[in-house]
Amino acid sequence: MTQRLTQEQLSQIVTEVEGLQVRREAELDQQQVREILQELNLPPELLDEALIQLNRRQALEVQQRRNRWITFGVVAVVIVVIASTIFFMQQQNSALSRVSAQEDRITLVPSVRG
Repeated sequence: MTQRLTQEQLSQIVTEVEGLQVRREAELDQQQVREILQELNLPPELLDEALIQLNRRQALEVQQRRNRWITFGVVAVVIVVIASTIFFMQQQNSALSRVSAQEDRITLVPSVRG
C-alpha cells in the first residue's frame, strides 16, 4: 500500500531531506578527522579520548543549564512564599490594629419601682 502525499507534504519532505544532506556533508567521519589530525601534527590515537571529553563537556553544559533553571525556580518559589507570608502578616496586623479596647464600665442605674 503506497501512501499518497500532497504537494505541501512533498515540499516539506524535500526541505527535510535537503537539511539532512547538508548536515551529513558538514559532518566528518573518524577517518577524515584522523587525517586532519595527522596533517596538524597531532596524535590521531587521542581522537577517541578527545571525543569522550567533548561529550562530557557538552553533558556538563546541559546539566549546568538545567541546574540554573532549577535554582531560579526554587528562588522564585521562596520569594513568593516570603512575599505571601509578609502580606498575610500585614493583613493580620492591620486587622488587629483596628481592634480597640474600650473601658469597661459598670454603672448602677436606680430601678424605678412603682
